[in-house]
Amino acid sequence: MTINEKKQYLLQLKSIENQIKEADEKRVEAISTLNSTAINYSGMPTGNGKHNRIEMGIEKVQEAQEKVNQLIDQKTIIKNDILLRIKQCPTRECRVLLRCKYIRFMTWAAIAKKLGVSKNHARQYIHKKALKEFK
Repeated sequence: MTINEKKQYLLQLKSIENQIKEADEKRVEAISTLNSTAINYSGMPTGNGKHNRIEMGIEKVQEAQEKVNQLIDQKTIIKNDILLRIKQCPTRECRVLLRCKYIRFMTWAAIAKKLGVSKNHARQYIHKKALKEFK
């Protein structure tokens, strides 16, 4: 794997995290729509289709929840694989940097502080070394 391929592999966890947030927002939106439909529904069939809207709303909520669950499962698999690969890096400094950057999504400033080095040193030197060590 090239350095760029390794970086893209590591970045997919952040991408899935963003997808989970988007899917969860859709789930919350579907719940909100369902709640407003249910509140306006008296329970008496009137032929205006509200009962059907409630069923459709429930289906949308279920679909949205399934999407969130699927993404969380995918994230767990990728995260575990990344952590296993990070553990195989020979130097502690590189393992810490990779976990902080690609698992915890910390800023370069926070990573540098944790490592006791300058931000530029962490971003340019240690990061490059860590990507080379990452298998």
